[in-house]
Amino acid sequence: MAKIRWHKVSRNMTGAVRSVALASLTLLCAGTALPAHAAKLPMSVKDVAVGAMRQLERDFYDPHAGLYRATGGLHEPYIAVWPTSQVLSAAIGLARLSRTQENIARVRRIINSLHIYASPQGGYHARIVRSLRYYDDNNWVALDLLDAYALLHDQSYLSAAKNVFDYLITGWDTQHGGGLIWADGHTDRPTVSTAPAITIALRLAAVTHQATYRTWANRLYAWENSKLSNGHGLYWDHIDGVSGAIDRDIVSYNQGVMIDANIAYAKLTGKQAYLAEARRIATATASAMTGPWHNHGRYAAFDAIYFAAVAHLNAASPRAASLDQANEYLQWAWPTASAKRLPANRTEEDILEQAGYVITAVAVAGA
Repeated sequence: MAKIRWHKVSRNMTGAVRSVALASLTLLCAGTALPAHAAKLPMSVKDVAVGAMRQLERDFYDPHAGLYRATGGLHEPYIAVWPTSQVLSAAIGLARLSRTQENIARVRRIINSLHIYASPQGGYHARIVRSLRYYDDNNWVALDLLDAYALLHDQSYLSAAKNVFDYLITGWDTQHGGGLIWADGHTDRPTVSTAPAITIALRLAAVTHQATYRTWANRLYAWENSKLSNGHGLYWDHIDGVSGAIDRDIVSYNQGVMIDANIAYAKLTGKQAYLAEARRIATATASAMTGPWHNHGRYAAFDAIYFAAVAHLNAASPRAASLDQANEYLQWAWPTASAKRLPANRTEEDILEQAGYVITAVAVAGA
Protein backbone atom coordinates (compact mmCIF):
# COMPACT_ATOMS: atom_id res chain seq x y z
CA MET A 1 0.00 0.00 0.00
CA ALA A 2 1.34 3.40 -0.95
CA LYS A 3 0.28 6.90 0.05
CA ILE A 4 0.08 9.06 -3.05
CA ARG A 5 -1.31 12.37 -4.19
CA TRP A 6 -3.46 11.96 -7.24
CA HIS A 7 -6.25 13.54 -9.24
CA LYS A 8 -9.61 11.94 -8.74
CA VAL A 9 -11.93 12.48 -11.69
CA SER A 10 -15.66 11.82 -11.68
CA ARG A 11 -16.16 10.60 -15.21
CA ASN A 12 -18.61 8.37 -17.03
CA MET A 13 -17.28 5.71 -19.35
CA THR A 14 -17.96 7.75 -22.45
CA GLY A 15 -14.65 9.37 -21.65
CA ALA A 16 -15.87 12.83 -20.74
CA VAL A 17 -14.81 14.60 -17.60
CA ARG A 18 -17.68 15.75 -15.42
CA SER A 19 -15.90 17.10 -12.36
CA VAL A 20 -12.45 16.93 -10.88
CA ALA A 21 -11.31 17.16 -7.25
CA LEU A 22 -7.75 16.95 -6.04
CA ALA A 23 -7.43 14.36 -3.30
CA SER A 24 -4.74 12.76 -1.21
CA LEU A 25 -5.74 9.11 -1.08
CA THR A 26 -4.51 5.69 -0.11
CA LEU A 27 -4.64 3.28 -3.06
CA LEU A 28 -4.74 -0.47 -2.93
CA CYS A 29 -3.66 -2.43 -5.95
CA ALA A 30 -6.44 -4.57 -7.42
CA GLY A 31 -6.01 -8.12 -6.19
CA THR A 32 -2.83 -8.79 -4.25
CA ALA A 33 -1.24 -5.68 -2.74
CA LEU A 34 2.08 -4.85 -4.33
CA PRO A 35 5.22 -4.10 -2.33
CA ALA A 36 6.17 -0.49 -1.83
CA HIS A 37 9.37 -1.10 -3.82
CA ALA A 38 8.48 -3.45 -6.67
CA ALA A 39 11.13 -5.69 -8.20
CA LYS A 40 12.84 -4.77 -11.44
CA LEU A 41 11.18 -5.84 -14.66
CA PRO A 42 12.01 -9.42 -15.65
CA MET A 43 12.69 -8.49 -19.30
CA SER A 44 13.33 -5.50 -21.54
CA VAL A 45 10.75 -2.71 -21.52
CA LYS A 46 10.00 -3.46 -25.17
CA ASP A 47 9.22 -7.08 -24.30
CA VAL A 48 7.12 -5.88 -21.37
CA ALA A 49 5.04 -3.78 -23.80
CA VAL A 50 4.59 -6.79 -26.08
CA GLY A 51 3.62 -9.04 -23.18
CA ALA A 52 1.12 -6.57 -21.72
CA MET A 53 -0.53 -6.07 -25.11
CA ARG A 54 -0.89 -9.80 -25.65
CA GLN A 55 -2.45 -10.12 -22.20
CA LEU A 56 -4.90 -7.34 -23.08
CA GLU A 57 -5.89 -9.25 -26.21
CA ARG A 58 -6.39 -12.49 -24.27
CA ASP A 59 -8.48 -10.84 -21.57
CA PHE A 60 -10.63 -8.44 -23.60
CA TYR A 61 -10.70 -9.13 -27.34
CA ASP A 62 -13.70 -10.90 -28.87
CA PRO A 63 -12.54 -12.29 -32.25
CA HIS A 64 -16.07 -13.20 -33.29
CA ALA A 65 -17.32 -9.61 -33.00
CA GLY A 66 -13.99 -7.96 -33.82
CA LEU A 67 -14.45 -5.71 -30.76
CA TYR A 68 -13.20 -5.47 -27.18
CA ARG A 69 -15.49 -6.64 -24.39
CA ALA A 70 -15.83 -5.53 -20.79
CA THR A 71 -17.94 -6.57 -17.82
CA GLY A 72 -19.73 -4.72 -15.08
CA GLY A 73 -20.99 -1.72 -17.02
CA LEU A 74 -24.41 -0.47 -18.05
CA HIS A 75 -23.58 -0.87 -21.72
CA GLU A 76 -21.71 -4.16 -21.78
CA PRO A 77 -20.43 -6.17 -23.42
CA TYR A 78 -18.60 -3.93 -25.90
CA ILE A 79 -16.42 -1.06 -24.74
CA ALA A 80 -16.89 2.63 -25.51
CA VAL A 81 -14.93 4.54 -28.12
CA TRP A 82 -12.78 6.22 -25.41
CA PRO A 83 -11.12 3.01 -24.16
CA THR A 84 -11.06 1.75 -27.76
CA SER A 85 -9.02 4.81 -28.70
CA GLN A 86 -6.51 4.04 -25.98
CA VAL A 87 -6.18 0.42 -27.06
CA LEU A 88 -5.60 1.71 -30.60
CA SER A 89 -2.99 4.18 -29.32
CA ALA A 90 -1.23 1.32 -27.54
CA ALA A 91 -1.38 -0.84 -30.68
CA ILE A 92 0.06 1.92 -32.88
CA GLY A 93 2.87 2.63 -30.43
CA LEU A 94 3.75 -1.05 -30.27
CA ALA A 95 3.66 -1.38 -34.06
CA ARG A 96 5.98 1.61 -34.36
CA LEU A 97 8.33 0.08 -31.81
CA SER A 98 8.23 -3.46 -33.21
CA ARG A 99 7.04 -3.59 -36.80
CA THR A 100 5.89 -7.18 -36.85
CA GLN A 101 2.96 -8.33 -38.96
CA GLU A 102 1.06 -9.17 -35.78
CA ASN A 103 1.32 -5.61 -34.49
CA ILE A 104 0.56 -3.94 -37.82
CA ALA A 105 -2.43 -6.20 -38.43
CA ARG A 106 -3.81 -5.27 -34.99
CA VAL A 107 -3.69 -1.58 -35.86
CA ARG A 108 -5.55 -2.12 -39.13
CA ARG A 109 -8.11 -4.35 -37.45
CA ILE A 110 -8.96 -1.83 -34.71
CA ILE A 111 -9.24 1.04 -37.20
CA ASN A 112 -11.54 -1.09 -39.36
CA SER A 113 -13.79 -1.60 -36.34
CA LEU A 114 -14.28 2.14 -35.74
CA HIS A 115 -17.06 2.34 -38.31
CA ILE A 116 -19.43 0.79 -35.78
CA TYR A 117 -19.10 3.94 -33.63
CA ALA A 118 -19.38 6.39 -36.56
CA SER A 119 -22.15 8.99 -36.62
CA PRO A 120 -23.86 9.91 -39.92
CA GLN A 121 -23.50 13.53 -38.77
CA GLY A 122 -19.73 13.24 -38.41
CA GLY A 123 -17.39 12.08 -35.68
CA TYR A 124 -17.87 9.03 -33.48
CA HIS A 125 -20.56 8.17 -30.96
CA ALA A 126 -19.48 7.16 -27.47
CA ARG A 127 -21.02 3.70 -27.89
CA ILE A 128 -21.79 1.23 -30.65
CA VAL A 129 -25.42 2.30 -30.27
CA ARG A 130 -26.60 5.81 -31.02
CA SER A 131 -25.30 7.98 -28.18
CA LEU A 132 -23.65 11.29 -27.47
CA ARG A 133 -20.51 12.38 -29.31
CA TYR A 134 -17.75 13.65 -27.05
CA TYR A 135 -15.15 16.01 -28.39
CA ASP A 136 -12.34 14.62 -26.26
CA ASP A 137 -13.13 11.09 -27.45
CA ASN A 138 -13.01 12.27 -31.04
CA ASN A 139 -9.69 14.00 -30.41
CA TRP A 140 -8.10 10.72 -29.31
CA VAL A 141 -9.44 8.92 -32.37
CA ALA A 142 -8.19 11.62 -34.74
CA LEU A 143 -4.73 11.55 -33.16
CA ASP A 144 -4.69 7.76 -33.53
CA LEU A 145 -5.66 8.03 -37.19
CA LEU A 146 -2.87 10.53 -37.84
CA ASP A 147 -0.37 8.29 -36.04
CA ALA A 148 -1.54 5.32 -38.09
CA TYR A 149 -1.25 7.35 -41.28
CA ALA A 150 2.31 8.35 -40.38
CA LEU A 151 3.16 4.71 -39.74
CA LEU A 152 1.36 2.95 -42.57
CA HIS A 153 0.79 5.72 -45.17
CA ASP A 154 -2.81 4.68 -45.75
CA GLN A 155 -4.63 7.65 -47.28
CA SER A 156 -7.94 6.47 -45.87
CA TYR A 157 -6.63 7.15 -42.36
CA LEU A 158 -5.73 10.71 -43.30
CA SER A 159 -9.15 11.24 -44.86
CA ALA A 160 -10.83 9.90 -41.72
CA ALA A 161 -8.77 12.24 -39.51
CA LYS A 162 -9.78 15.21 -41.66
CA ASN A 163 -13.43 14.21 -41.33
CA VAL A 164 -13.11 14.03 -37.55
CA PHE A 165 -11.54 17.48 -37.48
CA ASP A 166 -14.47 18.85 -39.50
CA TYR A 167 -16.70 17.57 -36.71
CA LEU A 168 -14.45 18.93 -33.96
CA ILE A 169 -14.67 22.53 -35.11
CA THR A 170 -18.47 22.38 -34.90
CA GLY A 171 -17.86 22.37 -31.14
CA TRP A 172 -16.40 25.89 -31.07
CA ASP A 173 -18.51 27.72 -28.50
CA THR A 174 -19.57 30.99 -30.08
CA GLN A 175 -21.94 31.75 -27.18
CA HIS A 176 -19.32 31.86 -24.41
CA GLY A 177 -16.16 33.20 -25.99
CA GLY A 178 -14.77 30.12 -27.68
CA GLY A 179 -13.15 26.84 -26.77
CA LEU A 180 -14.42 23.43 -27.84
CA ILE A 181 -17.30 22.09 -25.82
CA TRP A 182 -17.29 18.77 -24.00
CA ALA A 183 -20.07 16.92 -25.86
CA ASP A 184 -23.22 17.33 -27.87
CA GLY A 185 -25.46 19.55 -25.77
CA HIS A 186 -22.91 19.97 -22.96
CA THR A 187 -21.12 23.31 -22.87
CA ASP A 188 -18.37 22.67 -20.34
CA ARG A 189 -15.09 23.48 -22.12
CA PRO A 190 -12.32 21.16 -20.92
CA THR A 191 -8.68 21.36 -21.84
CA VAL A 192 -8.93 17.87 -23.38
CA SER A 193 -11.53 19.10 -25.86
CA THR A 194 -9.49 22.08 -27.07
CA ALA A 195 -5.81 21.23 -26.60
CA PRO A 196 -5.54 17.95 -28.56
CA ALA A 197 -7.38 19.62 -31.44
CA ILE A 198 -4.44 22.05 -31.69
CA THR A 199 -2.09 19.17 -32.44
CA ILE A 200 -4.56 17.61 -34.88
CA ALA A 201 -4.88 20.90 -36.78
CA LEU A 202 -1.12 21.45 -36.93
CA ARG A 203 -0.43 17.93 -38.12
CA LEU A 204 -3.10 18.28 -40.80
CA ALA A 205 -1.57 21.62 -41.80
CA ALA A 206 1.83 19.96 -42.17
CA VAL A 207 0.48 17.17 -44.38
CA THR A 208 -2.08 19.05 -46.48
CA HIS A 209 -0.50 22.55 -46.56
CA GLN A 210 -4.00 23.99 -46.18
CA ALA A 211 -4.00 27.31 -44.33
CA THR A 212 -7.35 26.75 -42.66
CA TYR A 213 -5.85 24.15 -40.33
CA ARG A 214 -3.15 26.55 -39.16
CA THR A 215 -5.79 29.24 -38.63
CA TRP A 216 -7.80 26.90 -36.42
CA ALA A 217 -4.71 25.83 -34.51
CA ASN A 218 -3.85 29.45 -33.75
CA ARG A 219 -7.39 30.15 -32.57
CA LEU A 220 -7.49 27.10 -30.31
CA TYR A 221 -4.00 27.71 -28.91
CA ALA A 222 -4.75 31.35 -28.12
CA TRP A 223 -8.00 30.44 -26.37
CA GLU A 224 -6.45 27.66 -24.27
CA ASN A 225 -3.60 29.86 -23.13
CA SER A 226 -5.83 32.84 -22.35
CA LYS A 227 -8.52 30.89 -20.50
CA LEU A 228 -7.08 27.75 -18.90
CA SER A 229 -3.39 28.43 -18.32
CA ASN A 230 -2.39 29.15 -14.73
CA GLY A 231 0.43 31.35 -16.01
CA HIS A 232 3.14 29.13 -14.53
CA GLY A 233 3.37 26.31 -17.05
CA LEU A 234 0.30 24.32 -15.98
CA TYR A 235 -3.24 24.03 -17.32
CA TRP A 236 -6.52 23.89 -15.43
CA ASP A 237 -9.17 21.30 -16.18
CA HIS A 238 -12.25 23.03 -17.57
CA ILE A 239 -14.65 25.96 -17.63
CA ASP A 240 -18.14 25.20 -16.38
CA GLY A 241 -20.65 25.67 -19.19
CA VAL A 242 -23.34 27.14 -16.94
CA SER A 243 -21.57 29.27 -14.35
CA GLY A 244 -18.39 30.05 -16.27
CA ALA A 245 -16.35 29.06 -13.20
CA ILE A 246 -12.93 27.54 -13.81
CA ASP A 247 -12.13 24.14 -12.31
CA ARG A 248 -8.49 24.73 -11.38
CA ASP A 249 -7.48 21.15 -10.80
CA ILE A 250 -4.19 20.07 -12.38
CA VAL A 251 -4.58 16.70 -14.15
CA SER A 252 -1.69 14.86 -15.79
CA TYR A 253 -3.08 14.42 -19.29
CA ASN A 254 -4.03 18.10 -19.60
CA GLN A 255 -0.34 18.92 -19.28
CA GLY A 256 0.58 16.20 -21.76
CA VAL A 257 -1.72 17.44 -24.50
CA MET A 258 -0.29 20.95 -24.23
CA ILE A 259 3.26 19.58 -24.39
CA ASP A 260 2.24 17.85 -27.62
CA ALA A 261 0.63 21.02 -29.00
CA ASN A 262 3.85 22.96 -28.51
CA ILE A 263 5.91 20.18 -30.08
CA ALA A 264 3.61 20.25 -33.11
CA TYR A 265 4.09 24.02 -33.41
CA ALA A 266 7.87 23.60 -33.19
CA LYS A 267 7.86 20.98 -35.95
CA LEU A 268 5.69 23.08 -38.24
CA THR A 269 7.39 26.44 -37.67
CA GLY A 270 10.93 25.50 -36.67
CA LYS A 271 10.68 27.95 -33.76
CA GLN A 272 12.59 26.77 -30.70
CA ALA A 273 10.41 28.90 -28.41
CA TYR A 274 7.69 26.28 -28.66
CA LEU A 275 10.07 23.55 -27.50
CA ALA A 276 11.08 25.80 -24.64
CA GLU A 277 7.43 26.13 -23.70
CA ALA A 278 6.95 22.35 -23.85
CA ARG A 279 9.95 21.93 -21.55
CA ARG A 280 8.48 24.51 -19.18
CA ILE A 281 5.22 22.56 -18.94
CA ALA A 282 7.08 19.31 -18.25
CA THR A 283 9.20 20.96 -15.56
CA ALA A 284 6.15 22.51 -13.91
CA THR A 285 4.31 19.18 -13.99
CA ALA A 286 7.23 17.33 -12.42
CA SER A 287 7.27 19.89 -9.61
CA ALA A 288 3.51 19.82 -9.06
CA MET A 289 3.04 16.04 -9.30
CA THR A 290 5.95 14.43 -7.50
CA GLY A 291 4.51 10.90 -7.36
CA PRO A 292 4.95 8.05 -7.11
CA TRP A 293 2.46 7.66 -9.95
CA HIS A 294 0.62 4.56 -8.74
CA ASN A 295 -2.79 4.95 -10.35
CA HIS A 296 -5.43 2.54 -11.62
CA GLY A 297 -8.09 2.49 -14.30
CA ARG A 298 -8.70 5.72 -16.16
CA TYR A 299 -6.18 7.49 -13.95
CA ALA A 300 -3.41 5.23 -15.25
CA ALA A 301 -4.63 6.03 -18.79
CA PHE A 302 -4.45 9.77 -18.06
CA ASP A 303 -0.88 9.37 -16.80
CA ALA A 304 0.06 7.31 -19.87
CA ILE A 305 -1.01 10.18 -22.14
CA TYR A 306 1.31 12.44 -20.18
CA PHE A 307 4.22 9.96 -20.29
CA ALA A 308 3.79 9.59 -24.05
CA ALA A 309 3.98 13.37 -24.44
CA VAL A 310 7.21 13.44 -22.41
CA ALA A 311 8.64 10.79 -24.75
CA HIS A 312 7.66 12.97 -27.72
CA LEU A 313 9.38 15.93 -26.06
CA ASN A 314 12.58 13.98 -25.46
CA ALA A 315 12.59 12.90 -29.10
CA ALA A 316 12.39 16.54 -30.18
CA SER A 317 14.63 17.91 -27.42
CA PRO A 318 16.90 15.16 -26.00
CA ARG A 319 16.86 14.68 -22.21
CA ALA A 320 14.36 17.51 -21.79
CA ALA A 321 12.35 15.67 -19.14
CA SER A 322 12.65 12.58 -16.99
CA LEU A 323 10.70 9.36 -17.49
CA ASP A 324 11.86 7.92 -14.16
CA GLN A 325 8.32 8.03 -12.77
CA ALA A 326 7.06 6.11 -15.80
CA ASN A 327 9.78 3.49 -15.41
CA GLU A 328 9.01 3.11 -11.71
CA TYR A 329 5.30 2.74 -12.51
CA LEU A 330 6.04 -0.06 -14.99
CA GLN A 331 7.92 -1.98 -12.31
CA TRP A 332 5.21 -1.41 -9.73
CA ALA A 333 2.29 -2.39 -11.98
CA TRP A 334 3.90 -5.29 -13.87
CA PRO A 335 2.43 -8.04 -11.61
CA THR A 336 -1.06 -6.86 -12.55
CA ALA A 337 -0.34 -6.06 -16.21
CA SER A 338 1.24 -9.47 -16.83
CA ALA A 339 -1.43 -11.59 -15.14
CA LYS A 340 -4.67 -13.03 -16.45
CA ARG A 341 -7.59 -11.02 -15.13
CA LEU A 342 -10.58 -12.67 -13.51
CA PRO A 343 -13.92 -11.87 -15.20
CA ALA A 344 -14.77 -9.40 -12.42
CA ASN A 345 -11.56 -7.51 -13.28
CA ARG A 346 -12.33 -7.08 -16.96
CA THR A 347 -14.20 -3.79 -16.75
CA GLU A 348 -13.68 -0.71 -18.89
CA GLU A 349 -11.55 0.68 -16.08
CA ASP A 350 -9.34 -2.41 -16.34
CA ILE A 351 -8.86 -2.23 -20.10
CA LEU A 352 -8.01 1.47 -19.79
CA GLU A 353 -5.39 0.58 -17.20
CA GLN A 354 -3.94 -2.20 -19.37
CA ALA A 355 -3.83 0.00 -22.48
CA GLY A 356 -2.23 2.76 -20.41
CA TYR A 357 0.41 0.32 -19.25
CA VAL A 358 1.32 -0.53 -22.84
CA ILE A 359 1.41 3.15 -23.85
CA THR A 360 3.70 3.91 -20.90
CA ALA A 361 5.99 0.97 -21.73
CA VAL A 362 6.24 2.10 -25.35
CA ALA A 363 7.12 5.62 -24.17
CA VAL A 364 9.92 4.30 -21.95
CA ALA A 365 11.19 1.74 -24.49
CA GLY A 366 11.42 4.37 -27.21
CA ALA A 367 13.22 6.88 -24.99
